Amino acid sequence: MRTLFMTGVVLVLVAACAMEQPVAPASPPDRVILSQAAPTLPPMNRGEHAITAGGEESESAEQTSTNTQAVGDFELEPATWDPNAFIRPRRRMNIDQLDQAIRDATGGIGWDNPQWPHNSLWTPLRPTLGVPDFYRSVHEDLTPNLVFQKFLADAAEPVCNQLLLQEQQVPADQRVFLVAIDPTEDPNAYPQKTDANLQMLLMRFHGKDYDVTDPALVPWRWLVTYVASQTDTIDAWRAVCATLILHPDFYSY
Repeated sequence: MRTLFMTGVVLVLVAACAMEQPVAPASPPDRVILSQAAPTLPPMNRGEHAITAGGEESESAEQTSTNTQAVGDFELEPATWDPNAFIRPRRRMNIDQLDQAIRDATGGIGWDNPQWPHNSLWTPLRPTLGVPDFYRSVHEDLTPNLVFQKFLADAAEPVCNQLLLQEQQVPADQRVFLVAIDPTEDPNAYPQKTDANLQMLLMRFHGKDYDVTDPALVPWRWLVTYVASQTDTIDAWRAVCATLILHPDFYSY
């Protein structure tokens, strides 16, 4: 019995030592044979199913067919081309840009408080006109809504009144509005001077270079000549001034 016991102990120790010895990794092959051809499978007929590794069936790529028959008439291009389809909506200037644009167009005249020169009346209206205070709002509203249109009209009237008053008092070489025509000259009596002055004003206020035969000049010519025939020359050009400022080509981009 003792001999059998000792024999069993020895066998257990030998087995334990054999398990503790690290097994050397198998040496990599000298070369990898890449020329072994993959087993070829017989082509599947339409409607057959392939068995995946998970035992699920998958449809053959040939089973899904595309219907190439026309089902009706269609056009790749729209019937009517819209030239404004890819044009972003226009946005108006912010208050600082608008104030500076009015001063640039009028030679320095802005919507200021008459009692405190260079104290812009746009300043107290900034929260109303969408300027963010970074407390209740952080994004500036640049939509030309009715509130903006109202205050723009309030600004255009005194600015144009002051501008036309100044144009009558300064020499001809210092005028910025009535450049091609004299303040005392009737627009209906001097059509060539009227057209030249309108062309200059449209370039100054709107950045538009119109030829004298351009149809875009017709409504402006009608405005100044009609108002001049009803009142006087200064009122006619004052109406043109206010209309230039209120026009979207002046305050939007």
